[in-house]
Amino acid sequence: MATYNDQAKKEIRPLAVVFVNFAKAFDSVSHKHIAEVLSRKGVDEWMRRLIQDAYNGCTTVVRTKHGDTDRIHIKVGVKQGDPLSPQSPEPYSTCLCRRPGTAQ
Repeated sequence: MATYNDQAKKEIRPLAVVFVNFAKAFDSVSHKHIAEVLSRKGVDEWMRRLIQDAYNGCTTVVRTKHGDTDRIHIKVGVKQGDPLSPQSPEPYSTCLCRRPGTAQ
């Protein structure tokens, strides 16, 4: 980090720093964002639809000693055991690390 900072000062260029905590990445990414990133990455439409269909309308209930809660609609997070899970942080970090003002 210090090297990048020194180089930016030397060249009198702005430096942007982003710290991303991937510890909760799987819990917090929206399903809409997953679809957008897959589209930007050029994933075939049939595959994007398959993935979106797996997440659309997802619900869960919490079982307590007093009974089950009403259905809770899930709009963020990657399902546990989902084969997409290990690949999830890479597309988001790639989007975060592109040069400001570019689409690359």
